[in-house]
Amino acid sequence: MQKVIFAVTDVRDQENHELVHFEDKQMHWKEGFHVPKILYEVDHILACGCLKTHQHNGVFTMALKLAVGIIPREGTDYMRQLHDSDAMRKMIAEINLAYRPDMYIIDGVDAFVSGGPGRSHALLQGPRGR
Repeated sequence: MQKVIFAVTDVRDQENHELVHFEDKQMHWKEGFHVPKILYEVDHILACGCLKTHQHNGVFTMALKLAVGIIPREGTDYMRQLHDSDAMRKMIAEINLAYRPDMYIIDGVDAFVSGGPGRSHALLQGPRGR
């Protein structure tokens, strides 16, 4: 049996991660954005999220919305740019151009079906919903 060694890194803890700039002139981001450099240094990326709606878009963004968590919040106006833009959906998709997860795992056992993610109505299908 082959032994697998891995480490879990929460990229939201960006104080401990060096950032790199990502920009593409065709994007809706004014001057691009920064992402953790570690995303380009690891062998594999596994992105995990839960099935929920987005309060500003009201749609199921599936794994696309996960990428918003890789851009820093402190010391930037990224969230203001994102939430003030009519192109919010496109900007969320554009963040995904900055990295390439090898696999996405979406937990849909309990799904947030409206209002999410802060105040949402959950459709409970797992052990709590039975």
